[in-house]
Amino acid sequence: SYLTDNTKFEGDLIKYMEKKKDDQVPDRVVGMLISFINGEDYENDDPLDEVTLNILASNVGCKSAGEHSLSRLKKANLSPEVLAQLSGPIFLSTKVDDGLKSWFDKCTKDERMIAAIANQPIFQLTDRTHPEVAVEIEKRRGIRHADEDAGIRMIV
Repeated sequence: SYLTDNTKFEGDLIKYMEKKKDDQVPDRVVGMLISFINGEDYENDDPLDEVTLNILASNVGCKSAGEHSLSRLKKANLSPEVLAQLSGPIFLSTKVDDGLKSWFDKCTKDERMIAAIANQPIFQLTDRTHPEVAVEIEKRRGIRHADEDAGIRMIV
């Protein structure tokens, strides 16, 4: 199997998972990644798990698994409630592939869809606790310009 032949990947995966709680990256998502790597099909009907798999794959350098999860997401017809749930993980996680963000952009290009997402309780909670998500979405949609904070002294 791939994991037996590539011990560096296994080490990277273990190191990454040591820093995460089970609710951040559930064992089933790690199982999906390993199944994919071993050329086995995995069953999943949860878009949040596909997004999590994509982010996990990006963080451990498994580009093909990320591409696979993205292709599965592209086939899904997702409700505003589900897209609202996905916005936090996509825009708050580290090392998110730009393809995943671009996919979200395409899903939310319609004004009615973005308004429906903004009305979802999960998005409103996300906006209250992490307003940077809405700011990033606005920047990506061209509503807010990246240089709008120019001239503000920030120490980051």
